Amino acid sequence: MPQQHSALLSVEGLSFSYDETPVLTDFSLQADAGEIVGLLGANGAGKTTALRLMAGILPPKSGKVLLAGLDVHNSRTRMAQKALGYLPENPGLYPDITAGEYLIFLAEAHKQPLAAVEAAMVRTACADVRDQPMETLSKGWRQRVYLAGVLMHRPRVLILDEPTDGLDPLQKDHMYTLLQEIKKDCAVLLSTHLLDEAQHLCDRLVVMAGGRIVAVDTPKNIQGKSKNLAIPFRKLTEGARHA
Repeated sequence: MPQQHSALLSVEGLSFSYDETPVLTDFSLQADAGEIVGLLGANGAGKTTALRLMAGILPPKSGKVLLAGLDVHNSRTRMAQKALGYLPENPGLYPDITAGEYLIFLAEAHKQPLAAVEAAMVRTACADVRDQPMETLSKGWRQRVYLAGVLMHRPRVLILDEPTDGLDPLQKDHMYTLLQEIKKDCAVLLSTHLLDEAQHLCDRLVVMAGGRIVAVDTPKNIQGKSKNLAIPFRKLTEGARHA
């Protein structure tokens, strides 16, 4: 009997509260290599909280997260997180060091050779700013450097919170091309508030409202007969809020 395949990212029944106020309720999804799963919702829908739970930063009230089959919230957390690349919306900034020094620091932390720094810089097209202090870089350039750091150890699961925020059109196009390449052997989950980005970049969408999932489907199926995602997205999210 063939062995059943397990998704690289498997989330089951996550719930979370701040001061007894529910923020996330019964959140479940799966993502595997070969696809980009988009997390879509209005501000306050619970997207960032969900990503932090999946990355092991916050402990859930209930539910579990498996990264490459390892539970991210038990005693094997560090083993699970070796499979993870996580880019938060506002990464910590080391202002006084250069982009190259920042990536060398990460390479040493991940026990990666210096060749990994060069490869990550080439992959994310940020080699031109290697000698510039991080504090002098625009947000778009910092995003490239941060993504290079996230990819340094070749994670099997990539979780990105608003990865294209602050990027100009050419930088966004490069990011989209890079993510399409990465997804071939890595499960990619990204949060976005850009409907056109979600429609054209993601293979599946998880639509959230009020801390709950209100739809999971392909962008094409969610769009239906509408001209774009705006109308069905509004109906899904507003309907959930009224309910």
